[in-house]
Amino acid sequence: MDFPDIVNYAKIHDVPIIEADSWSTIKQIIDKQQPKTILEIGSAIGYSALLFAKYSDAEVYTIEKDEHRAEVAARNISSSEYADRIHFYHDNAFTWKYPGAVVDLLFIDAAKAQNKAFFERFEPFVRPGGIILTDNMNIRGHIELELSEIKSRNLKRIVRRTKEYRQWLEQLPGYDTIILAAGDGLALTVKKEKL
Repeated sequence: MDFPDIVNYAKIHDVPIIEADSWSTIKQIIDKQQPKTILEIGSAIGYSALLFAKYSDAEVYTIEKDEHRAEVAARNISSSEYADRIHFYHDNAFTWKYPGAVVDLLFIDAAKAQNKAFFERFEPFVRPGGIILTDNMNIRGHIELELSEIKSRNLKRIVRRTKEYRQWLEQLPGYDTIILAAGDGLALTVKKEKL
């Protein structure tokens, strides 16, 4: 599938993919930082991994846990002109062994309630000066609500954990974080250089 086909598939099958506004911001970051290695947690159907490969010269490592999405991602990636630079894994991010050494850009776009755990698991691979991006930090505007205003238990848990994660990121020693308004909210975290 080409990019428009993947976007159409995502709409038809209700698969969340990166929003155009978020991608525009990420592309600016990629253009400026010129990452050589990108690690993505949460491939979904491979759309963002393909974008990373198209708009950079980076080796892209991407992992997806969901079996059906992984099958679609594998097909999309293997049939693309970028297949030689995208390393796709169908696995659990918490048990998977990252085969690389260092990461220039880490992109977290998986189970929102697990953002902090993903950060802690893969941050050690990020080089000093490297970037960690976390998508969907506004949870479709729900982040502004009081938890008592949210009816769904699952959504309430995701919003509570995202609020905790945002606060934790903003206070995390050794990192600078800002929350960008792009798309559904994008946390841009820079790992400080060691002195």
